[in-house]
Amino acid sequence: SLEEALEIAKKNRDKEPFVIGGGQIYKLSLERDLIDRIYLTRINHSFDGDTFFPELNSNWEQIKREDCFKDDNHKYDYSFVVLEKK
Repeated sequence: SLEEALEIAKKNRDKEPFVIGGGQIYKLSLERDLIDRIYLTRINHSFDGDTFFPELNSNWEQIKREDCFKDDNHKYDYSFVVLEKK
């Protein structure tokens, strides 16, 4: 389970374990209140798809943002965003 995995990370003295998707894992992590920081990459484009990051409620505050722009290696503008639970 997610809780067991995070407990193992804690026992191994991992200072900041990461939850790395997919969509259902992100959703469960948020619903079970298991995370307090989100590192999010926002791509400034609309894509067709069937899996998306869950909607966040107002309990999250942006603490850092780095905007990046399309170039020879990146087709779209994007931003690296760090959110913390209030």
